[in-house]
Amino acid sequence: MNKPCMLSLRDLSHIKIGEDTSHLYFPKSFDDLINLYQKYHNTNKIIPLGGCSNILFGNTEHHVLISDKYIPWKFILEKTKEDNNLLTISPNININVLIKKLAEYNLGGLEFLSGIPANMGGLVAMNAGAYQKQIGDYVHSIKVANQDGIKTFRKEDCHFSYRKSSINGFIVEITLNVEKVDKGIVLSKMRENIDKRRQSQPLNMPNIGCFFKNPENNSAGRLIDSCGLKGYAVGDAMVSYEHANFLINKGQASFKEMLTLIDKIKSEVKRKYNIELELEIKIINE
Repeated sequence: MNKPCMLSLRDLSHIKIGEDTSHLYFPKSFDDLINLYQKYHNTNKIIPLGGCSNILFGNTEHHVLISDKYIPWKFILEKTKEDNNLLTISPNININVLIKKLAEYNLGGLEFLSGIPANMGGLVAMNAGAYQKQIGDYVHSIKVANQDGIKTFRKEDCHFSYRKSSINGFIVEITLNVEKVDKGIVLSKMRENIDKRRQSQPLNMPNIGCFFKNPENNSAGRLIDSCGLKGYAVGDAMVSYEHANFLINKGQASFKEMLTLIDKIKSEVKRKYNIELELEIKIINE
């Protein structure tokens, strides 16, 4: 069983916000992971951590944080009787690494997620998407670990909807339906989508992607921008000039500053449009 690691969550966070924690574990096997669930599920709230690309860390004193960083990598391709291409992977594979590896086999379909600095487990759990597509559309099944062991869930069991799912526990395996696509097309589409992100998003500053879900038939970024909030800052927490739905850390932003900025944005959009913005990112705090 791995011992807890003393580490600043700032080092894990893509937005570079977080305090020291003594409740962080890096299991090296699924057995270790399940043992951690069985040990702590009655006394602490267990939080699965992947790439930490959409998490804002606050007070985690009463949480047990479990990272899949050192769990063995898995990549298995098979063709079904129906001639479908099934890919089984571990959750700790970065989406951009995966797209490139699939291209080697002339397989694709996931290029719409190119440029997102996230691992597959988190992308599936939150049903990440872009360009009118979502990862849930490609899921065949998943395996989830918790205190009861490992269970398999089919796509329909996950109840995928806009930026959420019903997945509860730690995703330890993902099986996807992938498409037959020429390698050149996959890599070209990947470069195109990454270039679009570079032109419209603050990728050179610490961030965790879009903070708010798009309201139905609307754009959170457009609403925030129309409230005149681009460049608005609370300490070092600031609304990006490049994309109003991206909040960035200019240097030493604190969790409290980021929460204050979130509240300001929500109140201004509510005041002007009577729309309640919902968070797309995950906040871990007591």
